[in-house]
Amino acid sequence: MKMQTFAGQGRCQAVASLMIQPTPEALFLGAIADVFRTCLHAVHDVNRQGVTDDYLAVAFPQTRAGRDSLQIGEELAVLGSFSSLTNLLETDRVRTLIRRAMILAPEFGPVDPGSEEFGTAYYRNRSIERSSAGKVARQNRFRHSKGEGPLKLLVQPRRNTSVLPLQYGTRTLFIEKKIGRISQKPLLVSSYGFSAKTNPAFLPVRPLADCAVLAS
Repeated sequence: MKMQTFAGQGRCQAVASLMIQPTPEALFLGAIADVFRTCLHAVHDVNRQGVTDDYLAVAFPQTRAGRDSLQIGEELAVLGSFSSLTNLLETDRVRTLIRRAMILAPEFGPVDPGSEEFGTAYYRNRSIERSSAGKVARQNRFRHSKGEGPLKLLVQPRRNTSVLPLQYGTRTLFIEKKIGRISQKPLLVSSYGFSAKTNPAFLPVRPLADCAVLAS
């Protein structure tokens, strides 16, 4: 039975997790971006084809500030039910990564929200997306097809080390993170696996850099 949620959102059960890690060979080839892009697409596919009370959520345990933006690190955590995580492993995208030795064989790990007081929510910054190159290009193509003008000008984004840009085809999502207390509220995420800024889903995952801040 489907759970009634906000449009485009579903509940992540977060009873188990999979840690996606590129192999040393993939790291040597500089393929980490392609590996994670493929995995994120697979998460999106599983959520879109699943039910709204069993979505997958995405977390980045190794994020750190880079020169111009947040860096993803070398691990990608996916949280959900055993059923939804199994569906992820059975996608052609993930099977291909394993067959080509691009990621280590993922193993199920336990998730115990009660062991963590604080967690991390990952949400889209739509204000940045509205001025991104891909968004402006799509808007300009639409306006041109309708004979409308003038065309929008692209404003170069400012350096922002708190935002993680993720590429989905021609679309770029800009992800921010927030530390907060884990509650008993349902973890609501989009089909991409991210929560909304107005309703953050604090997952029992904390990037290493944030652990140091909380401990100080």
